[in-house]
Amino acid sequence: MLDSHDFETWSQFWISTTSHYAQAYLKQPQSVDEFVTAEKKRIANLVFDYVKPICINFLDIVVGKAESSYAEEVSQGVCINRLLGKRALHLLPSRSSQSISRLLQETFYLGVFTQIYFCTFPTRECYEKVNIPQLQQKWEIDAIAADYVMGYYGDPKNPMCMELWEYHFETRVRSALKSHVKVGFFGMGKYRAFFRNIYLAGALLVMDYDLSTKRSL
Repeated sequence: MLDSHDFETWSQFWISTTSHYAQAYLKQPQSVDEFVTAEKKRIANLVFDYVKPICINFLDIVVGKAESSYAEEVSQGVCINRLLGKRALHLLPSRSSQSISRLLQETFYLGVFTQIYFCTFPTRECYEKVNIPQLQQKWEIDAIAADYVMGYYGDPKNPMCMELWEYHFETRVRSALKSHVKVGFFGMGKYRAFFRNIYLAGALLVMDYDLSTKRSL
């Protein structure tokens, strides 16, 4: 799965994670089929293919392989190396570096597909209206503080969007981080906030894409 940017890979990852979350936390689990209909999946594939270059570039910035083309603050703000300090990701043992990179990728794409599958938008198919460079520039800068830009993400009466993130972090991310980096109580709080922001950045990308489809040609 590492370095994969395949639609089916991440669609299935979202379906699997959401199914496990529903079984573990919901009193009356909703079937994932309710959110992933054939029509929704068709549109999701279309959207994902269109924003995939932005996703690939962003994840390269997150793991320290690339710099933002738009603002130095992006490269500093969304890169995991700001938490790792002197031991940048590429300087860690190969197994640790790959594991952390995979966690970041999973977290980001979980956010992307949460917005795609949980939320609908009337003009989502109108990709021809989207100016990719404009979308990427605005979104990358907002991604520095996606949690602030998004505010409360989801429906307060049905908080599945953030509960899904909590489930992912507690069952997948926390223990893996502890096995690869030395992190105490306060340090884990910083990692938690960082991964939360990466998740919300993924959701924000699709939200900004959706809003861009409303523009007049």
